[in-house]
Amino acid sequence: MLFNILYYQQIDQSNIDNGLLLGPFYITYKQIYIGCIAELLSLIPSLLLVQFFRRIRQSSSHRKHCLTFPWWCLYLAYALSFISVGVSIFFIVVRSIELGDLTVQKWLTSIIAGLFSSNFLTQPTQVFKNYFVSFLIFSIFRYYV
Repeated sequence: MLFNILYYQQIDQSNIDNGLLLGPFYITYKQIYIGCIAELLSLIPSLLLVQFFRRIRQSSSHRKHCLTFPWWCLYLAYALSFISVGVSIFFIVVRSIELGDLTVQKWLTSIIAGLFSSNFLTQPTQVFKNYFVSFLIFSIFRYYV
């Protein structure tokens, strides 16, 4: 959400004719580009934080094969999580004040629409696709064995 609101309204309105109209939605190439950049920028810190949590070892286990952190780094990982959430909330509030009520309502509507489309359209489609591909792979493997 942070990167989404930071780049909201960065689209040049004079070049609005080069878009795609899909029902009530009008999508320009610059919107898609900004969305992809925002996703890439948010993916890197979240992957690093997840890996930090995954590599914290229990106090009794000692793995020598991969990079692990001591058990007390769990406190540091949670502190980093809360700091990143706090900084994100701060910048979202500051940018919301800067944009104004009407623009923030439009932004929230686009965020909620994206969330619902992701939950009810994209993710079920991915689950079905993964199921279908797995079914095909295992059917072919069973046929040849």
